[in-house]
Amino acid sequence: MIALSEKPRIIVSACLLGNLVRFNGQHSRDRFVDSLSEFFELDTTCPEVEAGMGIPREPIRIVQNGTARVVGVQTSKDYTDLLEDFSSRKINAFRRQAIDGFIMKQKSPSCGLFSVKNYLPNGHPQGRRAGIFGEHLMASFQNQPIEEEGRLNDPLLRESFLMRVYAHHRLRSFFRSEPSAGEIVEFHSKEKLLLLAHCQKMYRHLGQMVSNPKGYKPADFKEEYVRCFMEALRSKYSHKSYINVIQHCFGYVKSDVTPDTKRHFMKVLSEYSQQMIPLSSILGVLESLIEQYQVEYLKQQTFFSPYPRELKLRNFTMGAT
Repeated sequence: MIALSEKPRIIVSACLLGNLVRFNGQHSRDRFVDSLSEFFELDTTCPEVEAGMGIPREPIRIVQNGTARVVGVQTSKDYTDLLEDFSSRKINAFRRQAIDGFIMKQKSPSCGLFSVKNYLPNGHPQGRRAGIFGEHLMASFQNQPIEEEGRLNDPLLRESFLMRVYAHHRLRSFFRSEPSAGEIVEFHSKEKLLLLAHCQKMYRHLGQMVSNPKGYKPADFKEEYVRCFMEALRSKYSHKSYINVIQHCFGYVKSDVTPDTKRHFMKVLSEYSQQMIPLSSILGVLESLIEQYQVEYLKQQTFFSPYPRELKLRNFTMGAT
């Protein structure tokens, strides 16, 4: 399904790939993140090292005293301006690059996104927040997915993140040149069921856009389409929506299949509805029917293969939502 000339590109906190850049000269290699090199182009960053703080260096923390300041744990030296200046420069450099996603080190006062301890002046922790660089990153890149490595242990968050990385890569590749109205329709038609499974509101809005692309300036169409597409895929997973799309797909073949085949499909669908089997199981049955009856429209849908199957991201079950 995915036939692109290059791999999607993800920026990763350097320590997660085994680089010896932590404050104590060690790394925080993450086995899963490391394994992604087979499927993605992984480039690294370490704000603290690149800002000039050295290796080894004293650990830092964020202290909230009217404003957030980054200070050394041992010396109370203020590193805020150093990291802020670096973040601005790095973000500007990233904006000029082709990037499809970010994986940042959890709990890091520079890279963290959601899990960084926020300290009071008296040394007591109070709540959690983003790190200095992580905060700039999330504010500056609204379309590219951004996650902490620890959250990727959740199979649903992992699947969502990597699906969005590949979606952004498809969009980036498609809009490299200015597509014609016909090319836009062709591209969108392949994404329709994936969008429908995630957000009906954006599915309808994007459909309206595609039906009248000449109503936009090309740059405005690209910006709005990419923004809304990625917003749709950020929507929380809905088991019911996936079931509705699967039933919709079965509608293309149900008049042709034998009664026994229909009973088998409905049995497997019921098991998926009750979270007894993973999504991959019901899709396997459905895809075999699509292939048997040569339903070309469905064969082209990225819904069935939004990323390489070798990633095995749909092989889990969870409570219905």
